[in-house]
Amino acid sequence: MIGFYDIAKMIPASFRADILHGNYIYKAVADEADTHMIVLFIVYKNYIEPNNEQYQFKDGKIINACKLCLTNILDKFKILEPYLIQIEKEYQLLEA
Repeated sequence: MIGFYDIAKMIPASFRADILHGNYIYKAVADEADTHMIVLFIVYKNYIEPNNEQYQFKDGKIINACKLCLTNILDKFKILEPYLIQIEKEYQLLEA
């Protein structure tokens, strides 16, 4: 079974750093027009659930994602945040 740490590791370092340093998780609003939510949505769609056809993104816009779906994605990022922080700290130690 895959754990939260493993899921968080699916997110590339550059996105992880941007999400954490930009505080995207707590600035985001579960709305398809919110710029922070768009970034989280793109990361989720491309790296966490790339095969989920329910989530669509085209021409800079989220398509076919209801408010509940966006809320669920945002909630998942809130769960992943401590793991993202841990991975980022480990990455920084390796880079030092």
